Amino acid sequence: MAFLLGTAIEKKQYQFTAGEEYKIQIEAKSAQDTTSGPQTYASIVVGFNLSFMYEQEHDTDLLSGALQLAQSSDIAIVFVGNTPTWETEGADRESMDLPRDGSLDQLITAIAKANSKTIVVNSTGTPITMPWLADISTVIQTWFPGQEAGHSIADVVLGIVNAGGKLPVTLPESVADIPSYGNFPGDLEILTVPYKEDVFIGYRDFDRRPEGVQFLFGFGLSYTNFKIFNPNASGHCMDCNNELAITVDVENTGSVAGSEVVQLYAGPTLVISSVDRPNKELAGFAKVKLQPGESKQVSIFVGKDAVAYWDEMKDAWSADTGT
Repeated sequence: MAFLLGTAIEKKQYQFTAGEEYKIQIEAKSAQDTTSGPQTYASIVVGFNLSFMYEQEHDTDLLSGALQLAQSSDIAIVFVGNTPTWETEGADRESMDLPRDGSLDQLITAIAKANSKTIVVNSTGTPITMPWLADISTVIQTWFPGQEAGHSIADVVLGIVNAGGKLPVTLPESVADIPSYGNFPGDLEILTVPYKEDVFIGYRDFDRRPEGVQFLFGFGLSYTNFKIFNPNASGHCMDCNNELAITVDVENTGSVAGSEVVQLYAGPTLVISSVDRPNKELAGFAKVKLQPGESKQVSIFVGKDAVAYWDEMKDAWSADTGT
């Protein structure tokens, strides 16, 4: 598990003389105040990774070469992201920014100025700030794609595969827009964080204040277009433990085959709940693959649990009339 416990790289420059011997001493101590998770391991084990680089290699101007390539190319593709050093389980990120002290953001901005058709391929497991978003043509969020990353990304970029994914989280514009931002890190002396955001986590909160949204929950582009029409609901007695069937027709109105994800949201029609509720919540979804010009009927089945919430006063699940 040691690879999960790394810290950001620290760089120092020293002058060495050829033929001379040098003694390098590394001082470290374990984190005695850790109590759980991977950090418990860190409290008894200390490790380090030491590497060297020639000054001329460190000072090489890589940006100029990248700009020349971008200017002479039809399309520029910039790969950025995080590694376990910057993002992993059992630890919090220091910010939403890409690593390397803003150098990756500077790289993207410079490439975008050199080539208006710049694609940014981002490999992170969490949202990032995108100060360059208005200057590029496309963002491909790959998350952590695994050993077939190269093949899968190339297939999507070249149009061999039509992307059909939808965001499982809302991407905010900045860390200050995250619902829990005002509550974190809490009281470090007693290791307590108050969950003041209540049930308004993720898109449930952003529905109330969309001004901080970069990309919405459930959003995702495709190389084709879809039309969703003819909504219909059958069944009404949820109290009888029956399911409600929601059907819609989906048509591929574009020129290439693709997949669409139909998303069903439920919310109160009137403010009659005894508790503060989100405007809407995801109740179900279904994915359908269609050829150009093809249409299919898609059904989503939902039960009472799709519109229910936990009532602390009743100590039970509850669903309001008129939902």
